[in-house]
Amino acid sequence: MKNTLIFFIWLALSGTVFAQADLSWKDNSTSESGFTIERQFNNGTFEFLTNTPVNAVSYLDNTAVNSPTATNTYCYRVKAFNSTEQTGYTNTACKTIPQITVKAPNAVTISINGGTPLPVIKAPNPILITVK
Repeated sequence: MKNTLIFFIWLALSGTVFAQADLSWKDNSTSESGFTIERQFNNGTFEFLTNTPVNAVSYLDNTAVNSPTATNTYCYRVKAFNSTEQTGYTNTACKTIPQITVKAPNAVTISINGGTPLPVIKAPNPILITVK
C-alpha cells in the first residue's frame, strides 16, 4: 500500500513586528520529509523561500523588509514533500508591510566619542543625517 501524503490546512499568518511574518499550519501528514515555503513579493511570481524539517508547524520569516518609499505585500504558500511526491499548496496568506517614515527632530545635538556636545543644529523642517 502506497503511503500517500495528505496535506490540506489553512495557512495562518501573524506578526506584530512590521518586518516579520509568522506562518503556522497544521501537519496532517504522517510521511512528509518537510515543508516547502514559497513567497510572493508585490504580486510577482512565487519563489522558493525555504524548506522546513519534518513535523514543522511554523516558520518565522524575518527577511521581509520595510521600505522608505513604498508599502510592500508578501504572500506565502506551503506544501508538504517527501522523496517521491509533494502535495498541493495551502491557501495563500498575505501580509502588507507599511512604508516606514522616519522624521528627524528639528534640533540635533551631536557629540563625538562621548565628548562635549557640538553646538545644536536647528532646522525649520525635518532634516536627514547620513553617517558614513
